[in-house]
Amino acid sequence: MPTPKNLLITLPDYERMFRVIHGVLLNERGDPLRACMYFSVIGCAILDRHHRVKAEPVFGMAAYRLDGQVIVFAENDGQSIRATPTGFHCWIEADGVAVDLQAPLFKDFAAKQESPVVLPRKMMQKRLDQASASIEEMAVSGTHWYSRDDGLRSELLADFIQKPANSDFVEICLQWYKPTPKKVQDHIQIGNQHGQVSKVPLSPFCITGAW
Repeated sequence: MPTPKNLLITLPDYERMFRVIHGVLLNERGDPLRACMYFSVIGCAILDRHHRVKAEPVFGMAAYRLDGQVIVFAENDGQSIRATPTGFHCWIEADGVAVDLQAPLFKDFAAKQESPVVLPRKMMQKRLDQASASIEEMAVSGTHWYSRDDGLRSELLADFIQKPANSDFVEICLQWYKPTPKKVQDHIQIGNQHGQVSKVPLSPFCITGAW
């Protein structure tokens, strides 16, 4: 399936990337809602190795308007928002396109905020030149806003790289993922430091379309 000119990857490949990373996160008992850095760093590695796309993980603040619900990723003190090590978002950028591999979990973010809106699990790929200038200007569903913070990126990436387990995490996903039309295994076996092996399935979440 050819990739549309305004996208980096097709919807089927986006879904595979998400389901591989999310599946491993669930096995590691991590909180996928707080793992945007893993989705983005591993996503960049997959794009580089399997799709020959040079992408970068970008850190900062982000916001989306989705079916009437506005989701903001930032530290909020009640008067202003800013990007901090505990309040930030991470997405992928390449060739003027932003890819958010955590987007299928926006349904869970909305539910956690007790929103009456039930969001579908969709792909998020957007042209950067089509982003809103501010959160207040996001008028229609699917509108996006980004504010990058390269200082925060340097700090958090350095911490990510220093943890040996993260290198294993990245390599597992790189080995598991296969671009379409190749077949991807519906599960893999992962061993831990104690010699115990677990069967890890792909994420059960499927993508229903694109924002």
